[in-house]
Amino acid sequence: AQALLKDPAAGTDGLPEGWLGRAGALLDLGEAARRDTLVFFAHQLRYLHHHAPAWTDQHVLGVLGADAEDEHAFWSGFFWAAKFPGYELFRRLKPYLLAMAIDPSKRAGRPEIAAGLVLGGWANVDEATGQAPVGDDELRDALRAADDRFRHQIIWQVQTWSRGDGGEW
Repeated sequence: AQALLKDPAAGTDGLPEGWLGRAGALLDLGEAARRDTLVFFAHQLRYLHHHAPAWTDQHVLGVLGADAEDEHAFWSGFFWAAKFPGYELFRRLKPYLLAMAIDPSKRAGRPEIAAGLVLGGWANVDEATGQAPVGDDELRDALRAADDRFRHQIIWQVQTWSRGDGGEW
């Protein structure tokens, strides 16, 4: 999966059918190999979705809600990247991220990143829609249902971001 992602064929002009075929073959290997591949593909989710949205929807995002171990592999890779995926992908991932506030077992061991993404979705406005992807009510409901660890991470994130830009956040 790492070698395939570094393949020059995976350039800036989209992903050719041959590349997508090899990527699909990796996902067809077996349980452990499939999950390793999912980790690397989820780590590069934004890139893959930008260059092959339909393929990524089916083969990478399609694991969400389907198989608990595949989903755990997805989140492990996604949280490894620790980057905001863009508003379109965030809207797709939001229900799962909000569910992580309630169920710690879904956080793939990374509550700080899940909390940061939820808070970032609340604090930032998508210029295309004029709205934050996470509404006030959604954040409030998530915080009420969350465990103390998740709430602590939200508070820590607010504190960290407040210090980072001169306290203007």
